[in-house]
Amino acid sequence: MKRVAFLLSAAVVLFLAPRAMAQGAGVPDSPINVEVGGFPNDQGRLACALYNGPDGFPRDRDKAIQRATGEISRGRATCVFNNVRTGTYAIAFFHDAKMTGKMVKNMLGIPQEGYGFSNDAKAGAMSPPSFSDAAFKHDGSKPTTLKCILQKF
Repeated sequence: MKRVAFLLSAAVVLFLAPRAMAQGAGVPDSPINVEVGGFPNDQGRLACALYNGPDGFPRDRDKAIQRATGEISRGRATCVFNNVRTGTYAIAFFHDAKMTGKMVKNMLGIPQEGYGFSNDAKAGAMSPPSFSDAAFKHDGSKPTTLKCILQKF
């Protein structure tokens, strides 16, 4: 009786395995690489935040689904977000020159460090770009690489 139960269990596993694999089970989600150029020097680091919707974008880093940093070398740096599922995302980043983990702003809230967004979306006179302006599609079955330029206010 145990043998029959074992054989039935094995048959079920063999029957369901191709379906699970076709749905992406067992396939690791791919990274998003953000390559940023235009740093005035190699001091500090690149700080990046990945968002999967407009909630919190780009000001509330606590609402980002992932955060990453990258070392600056020769005016360039890369942030890598690992294991990202298929979907629509937007990225906000800044030059964390003083390694504080926060963007330095003046009394009026104007950024004093370089910053930027995916799609090189531009900030308005007094507001950041919308999520939809910075949004891009990521196919989780293969890596996505974005090339961006550091902006100054």
